[in-house]
Amino acid sequence: MAEANVLLTPTQELAPGQVSAIRNATIEAVVNKASRELGLPKDRLVVRDIRAYDDLGFGRNTDYSATAIVSNIWGSFQHTTTTYSVSGSAGDYRDAIPDSTTMADNRYVGLYGVRDYRVSRAATKAQEVSLIKFNIGAADRTIWDLSECEAYKSYIAGVTPSPVVIPPLAPYQISPYLIGGSAELAVQLMGFVVEPAGMTITPFSDKVGAVAQTHLIPTMELAPGSVSAIRNSVIAEVLKQVSEQLRLPEDKLVVRDIRPYADLYWCSNTADSIFSTAISNERWDAELDATNAYADASTDFFDVILSTYTSMANERWVVIYGVKDARACLSTIVEPRITLIKFTVGGNDRAIWDIQCKDAYPNAMAAVSPSAIVIPQNTDYQIAIQPAFSGNASADDVQEYITLEGVVIEPMGKLLSP
Repeated sequence: MAEANVLLTPTQELAPGQVSAIRNATIEAVVNKASRELGLPKDRLVVRDIRAYDDLGFGRNTDYSATAIVSNIWGSFQHTTTTYSVSGSAGDYRDAIPDSTTMADNRYVGLYGVRDYRVSRAATKAQEVSLIKFNIGAADRTIWDLSECEAYKSYIAGVTPSPVVIPPLAPYQISPYLIGGSAELAVQLMGFVVEPAGMTITPFSDKVGAVAQTHLIPTMELAPGSVSAIRNSVIAEVLKQVSEQLRLPEDKLVVRDIRPYADLYWCSNTADSIFSTAISNERWDAELDATNAYADASTDFFDVILSTYTSMANERWVVIYGVKDARACLSTIVEPRITLIKFTVGGNDRAIWDIQCKDAYPNAMAAVSPSAIVIPQNTDYQIAIQPAFSGNASADDVQEYITLEGVVIEPMGKLLSP
């Protein structure tokens, strides 16, 4: 009988492809468990990103955080006069979850590693968390030593082959061990949610018999060639769909880059006070209104697209399969501005991406999803974001640098004739 290997291993010490292998094996195990216990076929389940507040309540306990966190952030990204920081009490485990919390019914959370954002901050902070303890069902299941990952300055991340699984209705607690006090929070748990489709999101129909995997994966955690494989697979699949619907051979179609304004009307909405000025030119970065948009730190989403523009053009398909962050190209990296991105297509929420996953990797702030967002011709859509900071009347407006990774597919001659 094999031993229970609950060690946390720095990702730099693993062979190429091992992080992907651990993640895929963990997803398979939790999906099989959920399918068996809920009595649902796999194609009626969805794998999605964890929402730190909505799914786990992480940081809501002031035993860990000096101020209870009330938004879906993992770290101290608040653009306010005070930041979220660890509790001033060090030298012990501090509970991050409110007492007596239980997992939602029909929801499974799988955790297989941890990331630390400190190296991607404007100024690298001292380590404040050494160990993380997981208590599930009133029993301590594992203790991870984050210090094992501290020797690598390029990025701080570690994974384990023995995941922590929180099943429906189970009591749970997550307790970081603080070795310092009053420093900004910087820890994100690596994992995913498995639940019935429609419970939170309604993904596009994937292959029959297969679970819809809508989660976002940092490119630094993928095996070599995986990004190309995801991109090529997505393009091939949608090309076939467009060819059949328009009754055009594929050699009469064009695959091109997305124009942020002309194709998506990106950042055109000021109705929610999310942007200082509506964008009406071809750029992805936009200025976020620090005074009005975030009157309270919350789990509210703010629409990016002006409502009068939210129907895709005739004979045009937009495909989005990832996200990039141009903050990595700045001479001094600024704090993250956005936590979650939600995609609504055809009246259904199709995916919620936690784009904080890329922030542990300052030299490659990019992530992709195995399941692309497809906006077909003449279909209503909306893209919404959750901010990474709350309102501060004395603060300057700040710039966001997010770029959506994807393509446009349309008939040759509609815009280009290559």
